[in-house]
Amino acid sequence: GVADAFLREVLVTSIFLEESAERQQDAKDGRVAWQRAQGKAQKKAKKRASRRPAQKKAPKTSPDSRNGQTVRVFSLVLFGFELQMLRLHLLQTAPHLHAVLVAESTITFQGGPKPAHLTEALARETVPMARKLRVAVVSPEELRQHCGALMQQGGYSAARCVETHQRARLFRMLFEVAAANDVALLCDVDEIAKPQTLQQLRRAPPFGPNGSAPHKVVLEAIDYKFGVHCAMRAPWTGLHAYSVAFLLRNSRITESDVLAWVAEQGKNQIWKQPRWSAAAWHLSSFGTRAQLRQKLATWGHANLFDEHAHPGSLSEARLARCAEHCLVPDSPTVGATPSCVDGAPGNQRLPAKRIGSIAELSQLDLPPYLAQHRANFSEYFAYVPGWQKAQKKAQKKAQKKARSSAPDSRNG
Repeated sequence: GVADAFLREVLVTSIFLEESAERQQDAKDGRVAWQRAQGKAQKKAKKRASRRPAQKKAPKTSPDSRNGQTVRVFSLVLFGFELQMLRLHLLQTAPHLHAVLVAESTITFQGGPKPAHLTEALARETVPMARKLRVAVVSPEELRQHCGALMQQGGYSAARCVETHQRARLFRMLFEVAAANDVALLCDVDEIAKPQTLQQLRRAPPFGPNGSAPHKVVLEAIDYKFGVHCAMRAPWTGLHAYSVAFLLRNSRITESDVLAWVAEQGKNQIWKQPRWSAAAWHLSSFGTRAQLRQKLATWGHANLFDEHAHPGSLSEARLARCAEHCLVPDSPTVGATPSCVDGAPGNQRLPAKRIGSIAELSQLDLPPYLAQHRANFSEYFAYVPGWQKAQKKAQKKAQKKARSSAPDSRNG
């Protein structure tokens, strides 16, 4: 969803060593490009050197800089439970980021208990690019302190409050480590900025000086729903890159005002800000049947899938049909829950193109890491026609190869 909120908490680990290493690499890359462009001029300068007094060389600056200062990009991610998606997110973006700041909690947006999945995975050392991660766990007590009354009432407002104050923690983490010259990328785990977008943000941030307008750029994302087979026709506009100078200027907003600030920022802001087209990917509601059910039962709009008001809305079989045929799964305000039987009355198609074969995968604009490692993310391709059959064929081939290469115990 759209990541616009404020105020965040303390980042406990220093990243100065990592910062130094990245700056050295940035300077090295910049020198290579600069030297190639200036080759002829350098040769001429050598010929004239003997006839002129020695002069001090001008300092070489990295192309990833503004006013002589290195521009760093921080990604601020709100995390729930999608570890596989987070792995893809990190493998695709972390090499181009200074740090990834993540907030999670041990309660869902709906107030139910859940594990701190990422913190536990880090303890097991099963998360890639962990050196770039800084993780904060927002306690249920803190969330109840801010959202207690709304949480007792339940519904969308309570979920929005819980979400907003977890994002507030992300901003506090950012303010502990970022400088005014830096860039903050507000995103969810399924919103993945393209490498060239991150490189451009580092080289030439599109913001006004000292946090002035434009202070934000909307990164339009190529949008997929339920899997790569369902390509939405319109771009997703949930990723926002902010000038940290602007964020710092507004960092003293009080806790009681944060929701009003968020509402004001969200109102008509997307359409007023500069937009970069095809700057990211949005991989919404990807995963297994169980993972889709879990998301719909715990996210901000979980009221649309209330089993009491809409019986059968969280049936995994129904949700799988919705996903496979790119149908709208939401329960209507009045009437029966959509059956998600393709062609049956009462079902609505998503505004999307459904690809018809594995061959069409090559035509899709997908994260390169995902495209190159399909077997590691098989559930994201599960509804592509012919994918399951191809996977079974590949597995049989691999098993046959393994048996043929294994030593024959009868011979020795």
